[in-house]
Amino acid sequence: MNQVDPLGITNLRIRGMWQIDNPRKVFNYLHKTGKNEFEVICIIPTEKYLSFPKESIDKVEKIKISGFSIESIEVKNPNNPLVSGTNFVKMSGVGSPNLKIINNITFLQAGSVL
Repeated sequence: MNQVDPLGITNLRIRGMWQIDNPRKVFNYLHKTGKNEFEVICIIPTEKYLSFPKESIDKVEKIKISGFSIESIEVKNPNNPLVSGTNFVKMSGVGSPNLKIINNITFLQAGSVL
């Protein structure tokens, strides 16, 4: 709509707005939130995870900290929930804050070697 004010200098532009649900709600079938002081969850497409340097993957997979786990999961297909999903790698760390877990997980975003 153009010239919506008495002086004719204001135009009204209307755009659609999208709201996305919180990831805790969207992925609630993958991880149950507990009463832990600290939780970190990382979900990466398997193809992307396997594209990182082997030495980086080996370091993460050798982590032996209580509460830390790595597992293969299937995430619902966002384009068609009735079709089987996509394979992902889920890494999670729960319990008290532990910087070693965080440091070992964050390398995956950059793809650097630990």
